[in-house]
Amino acid sequence: MTYLKTLDSAVTFNTKAVETLSETVKAIMLDTNKWKNETDIVIHCLNYTIYNQSNTFKYIRQLAIAILEFQTLVKGVLISLDSNLTGK
Repeated sequence: MTYLKTLDSAVTFNTKAVETLSETVKAIMLDTNKWKNETDIVIHCLNYTIYNQSNTFKYIRQLAIAILEFQTLVKGVLISLDSNLTGK
């Protein structure tokens, strides 16, 4: 009879240990999933920011090229006007 009481106590102890371990693993998994979701959000925002910065830099480069072309055009017009005014 003592053996059965001891065995029952051991089974109860092991059951509680397994429950505690299961709760701990569950908490770790929830924290890990939360961290993964937060990381996914940060990476998505970073990708979006980099994409927008890339577009902004592209538009700035296009604007710089357009300004250079306009400057060249104005310079050509000024040279033509100067030639016409001086009679060359």
